Amino acid sequence: MKNNTILLALLLMIGLVTACKEKAVKKSGADIFKENYKTVAVDAKHSKSLKTFGFADDKGGDRDTLNQGIEQYQEGSYDMAKGFLFSVKDSFEIASQEYALAHYYYGLTCIETENYSTAIDAFKNVQQSKDVELNHEAKYYELLCLVITESSRAKTLADEIAGDNSSPHQDVAKGILTVL
Repeated sequence: MKNNTILLALLLMIGLVTACKEKAVKKSGADIFKENYKTVAVDAKHSKSLKTFGFADDKGGDRDTLNQGIEQYQEGSYDMAKGFLFSVKDSFEIASQEYALAHYYYGLTCIETENYSTAIDAFKNVQQSKDVELNHEAKYYELLCLVITESSRAKTLADEIAGDNSSPHQDVAKGILTVL
């Protein structure tokens, strides 16, 4: 009788655990994205460096177009910003600060206009930059885009960020991993 009671209690506990797991709501990529994304303000460091480019630059106005794109982004005119940034994003030397900034802000405008696949590509290009801080930000926003598009690569990138002790988004990536 005692063994039957223990067995019955064990089966009841297993049933409860299973029921709880089944009732647990799995978050969608859109839910995870909404919890972790907010419109990004233009970094003061980026604004300051862009102002030094001036109108008589040696790139035939590309830096000025980059400035205009970032200013439009800052003002919330995402479609206009996207046009400016698209026109110059590949005009700069790969791995240059301008190249990284053009792709970074192009990626952000793509997020704001819900072009997540295009944003993913833009953020990958940023990661060629030597700017470690910008690389961390680009990887994080790439992750959010992978999550909202429910890409199978989201878990791999979340693992990478969660394992990077220098990433300011390490804890968020760990949290995302728990729901992927």
